[in-house]
Amino acid sequence: MRYVSEFARDGRVLFIACVCVVGAAVAAATPSNWLTWVCAIIGILLFWPVEYAIHRYLLHEFPRLLPKAYAGHVAHHEHPRDTRYLLTPNQFNVPGYIVFAVLAFVVTRRWNLTGAFVAGLSFRQLFYEWKHFVSHRPIVPLTPWGRRMKKRHLLHHYLDAKYWYGVSNATLDYVMGTDIDDEEARRVRHSRGGNLDAELVTAGHEH
Repeated sequence: MRYVSEFARDGRVLFIACVCVVGAAVAAATPSNWLTWVCAIIGILLFWPVEYAIHRYLLHEFPRLLPKAYAGHVAHHEHPRDTRYLLTPNQFNVPGYIVFAVLAFVVTRRWNLTGAFVAGLSFRQLFYEWKHFVSHRPIVPLTPWGRRMKKRHLLHHYLDAKYWYGVSNATLDYVMGTDIDDEEARRVRHSRGGNLDAELVTAGHEH
């Protein structure tokens, strides 16, 4: 519970949660129909490629596109357990949601559908932020899938930052060729020397 409370009280998380609640409230202001649920699901699904694209292209491969975000991500890689760099800053959350809300309204022309879309998108971001938080805090995930996702993200930090961009969903890593299997990872680890296994354990289980 200690880490759940730490996560829930963070201002960045609180902002995203507020966006989710407001979006859901706007959607609920009109009796829901199948379009409301479709827009919410689209918001949830859209975050999946957005997560991968931002992490890979804006925060790694093309730093000049968003230099402040890139600088913050560099700081995160240099200090992966520092909570200051662990969650998406509100200086990017605020304009990001404004842009997505405007685009959704332009497409739907209905506030309730826009609210549903934003609620889905922000709900999915909360899940992403939690998975990223778990990856860098001394938390042991409850499921094999959760433990696997944490391991992949720690490999991204401690083995090779050119792989494993998906923090909460690995599918696009497989599709885009930015995933390597355990055997290949072990070969890379061996060729680079050092005690990377100990680094992974330390990153995952210490304050």
